[in-house]
Amino acid sequence: MNFNLKDLFNIFKSQFSMEDVENEFNNSVTFEFFGDEPSALAVAEVLMPENEEVKINKFPSSSAECSRIVNSTFSLFFTDTAIMDIDGISKILKAIPINLRKKVIFCVKGEAEPIQVENVNSLFSKMTMKKPIWYMTETMFCEKLIKYLGKSVFSAARIYPGLRDSLSDSLIFNISRDNAGIALVSSIPAEAPIVGPVVSLFAVPGETVILTANQIRLAMRIAAIYGAEIDFFARMGELWPILAGSFGWKAVARTLSGFIPVAGPAVKASIAFGGTYVVGTASKKFYRDKKLLTAKELKDIYSFAKRQFFDRILHSDFIRKIFGRRKK
Repeated sequence: MNFNLKDLFNIFKSQFSMEDVENEFNNSVTFEFFGDEPSALAVAEVLMPENEEVKINKFPSSSAECSRIVNSTFSLFFTDTAIMDIDGISKILKAIPINLRKKVIFCVKGEAEPIQVENVNSLFSKMTMKKPIWYMTETMFCEKLIKYLGKSVFSAARIYPGLRDSLSDSLIFNISRDNAGIALVSSIPAEAPIVGPVVSLFAVPGETVILTANQIRLAMRIAAIYGAEIDFFARMGELWPILAGSFGWKAVARTLSGFIPVAGPAVKASIAFGGTYVVGTASKKFYRDKKLLTAKELKDIYSFAKRQFFDRILHSDFIRKIFGRRKK
């Protein structure tokens, strides 16, 4: 199965729209930083655009001092386990009006005792606030923050460079895993006696379209995360030289269309995972590093991804979640 740019656009449109992607990035997201200056400053310097001034605010002591919370999308409150005091935290939180608390993300650096974590989390639960982000390093903080931001994460990453790598890596792995699950499930009918080959004739073309559309959206999202304009033909035209070969869209299409007829479901799922992982990684390298990967680099990434599938996914809860409902 061969693709050209028009084919890819039609496949993408069958599942998504450019408006879907644009809407993910059209919000204005702003952060304000509060609290313990060493911890807050270290994270702020990672998150903020280069050469942009970083301001660390003192914790508000009354509702009158909460104007910066009002004017921000999210306010990040930082402290450290070494100086954290449950009564002090309670006092800080009570100074914030209830309607503003949903804007606050409390962040605690360092290793805490389980009872300490339990007590702090319980306090936040009583005040109907999200549990704090507990982290050891700035990289860990960014990884956890993207989970807190919800739908705002795409716009936030486009504005705050420190989130881009963590979000891209998360998308690459999760979409690759999702595509592997689709390939795995779609391969099962082919294994069934008598009716399997007949059912698979109808299942495979639809699954190929879904997997390819997911890959295209992944590439478009990564391009937008690193600041590229959301333009389908411009972006796909840039990526075409590295993704039109055997390790991206074609890998999935050929696998599911029976190019490897003797492969079992797990092998086909690993190829879907690997092909998607290559699309995402190649997109990240291009838009972050302005680098086109060589054929050897693509092959190495593809091989690495397939090993990741067998080592991290095939024997994990991922498979049990897919087939758990089948068991009686």
